Amino acid sequence: VLNSSNGNTLEKYSEYKISGEGETVKSNGKLRALRMFHHEDLGKEKVYFDSHIKSFPNDNRMYLLEQEGFIYIGYIGKHLKTKNDK
Repeated sequence: VLNSSNGNTLEKYSEYKISGEGETVKSNGKLRALRMFHHEDLGKEKVYFDSHIKSFPNDNRMYLLEQEGFIYIGYIGKHLKTKNDK
């Protein structure tokens, strides 16, 4: 079990590769909205989760947010749409 409060530590001591979204997703309202998640510890509004781990089986992803010494998980599941999806 890894106890980590930031993505750099998580990435350093695990086999996970954490990356952010590209400019296309960040600047496209519909694609960005797919990466907005509600987390009860972050208030009532949805929050944009940019960072994700993509080294899970079956092309699954985990979207996470680092904030104030915590790592919040917003989504675990299938790859979210990008500009290449129709």
